[in-house]
Amino acid sequence: MPSTWFGNFKRGIFTATPWTLLAALALGALALAGLQWFVTSGAFTMFPESHIIRQINDDWGHISYQVGRLKEHPPRSTPVYLLGGSNMRVSIPSERSVALALTRRTGVAVEVHDFGCTEQNFGETMAVIDNLPRTGGIVVISVNQTRFAYAPAVVDTEVSGSRLVMLSPAIGRFMASHGWRLKHPQTIESGILTYIASWAQDNKRALSTLQFKPIRFKLHPDYVVYTLRHKQGKVRLYLRTDGRVGGSFDKYFGFNAALLDATVRLARQRGFKVVLMEAPENRDVVGGRFDRVKRVYVPFCRRLAARYGARYVDFNDRVGVVNGDFRDLTHLMPWGGVKWQRGLVEALAPLLRAKSGAAAG
Repeated sequence: MPSTWFGNFKRGIFTATPWTLLAALALGALALAGLQWFVTSGAFTMFPESHIIRQINDDWGHISYQVGRLKEHPPRSTPVYLLGGSNMRVSIPSERSVALALTRRTGVAVEVHDFGCTEQNFGETMAVIDNLPRTGGIVVISVNQTRFAYAPAVVDTEVSGSRLVMLSPAIGRFMASHGWRLKHPQTIESGILTYIASWAQDNKRALSTLQFKPIRFKLHPDYVVYTLRHKQGKVRLYLRTDGRVGGSFDKYFGFNAALLDATVRLARQRGFKVVLMEAPENRDVVGGRFDRVKRVYVPFCRRLAARYGARYVDFNDRVGVVNGDFRDLTHLMPWGGVKWQRGLVEALAPLLRAKSGAAAG
């Protein structure tokens, strides 16, 4: 019976000389390097996003794809990038609605990219900024107490592109400069392979039948709305864990503050205007119970903004968001996002007018 290609391959491996093994390893390394280039260059966006993301709520895959697409197709209008956790992602009705509101307000053609995603740490924010095209524009970075409580080990994982599949030399430089021994190599080959494996797992039925249905990313996935009692329980839980004296906020604030400083500096070096925006907060429920940590990070953010010619804004109280506008303590319902959009447009309009005036002059 004729030998199969697989049988020949196995025989070649087990009877290989050191030179053939080295050649095989070299070919494998070249293949991985080619795969990394295919992703980091943005070339992979030759395929539609609906065939790349894993689920309708795959915000990590969506951002990885959209940042790659911007490398292939840089913005033609003034870009506004919104960066932060999932509360940033759902804080607006849509990217288009904010862009239209800003254009009507300022006369400047604007495109908005909502790059908020689940539990985004400042390292992931830095990775996105490190990969954006140098076309200018505005970067809005959401801040609140939860973003200052991530451990260095969590940020280290982004070095390999484990969630946002993008290569960021800036993260590696930051971690090394702060004495952190990287546990992950500064390549994203493992991140790419992990993504492919998870895509195959999520689409195993389609793979078995070869019947693929396009997946459309949903900015506002369906959420459970918490009761008032549950929301109050979330406040107590935070005060017992990350927000307690000696908790994760106290333990890791210095690290995350330095990382945010480096992130803002990177954004400014790459030609972006920067706005540090206090995240939505259900103050009807929270009240002043987070004031202990706010007295630490809010003054820091104000000083940071002043140092780099950025802005710190908090329009929670001005836009009139109330308990009924939130599903929990920080994620807005769609009608709450309409209110939030007004505050965001008011905060960003002066920066866009300044750009328009500078261009006219």
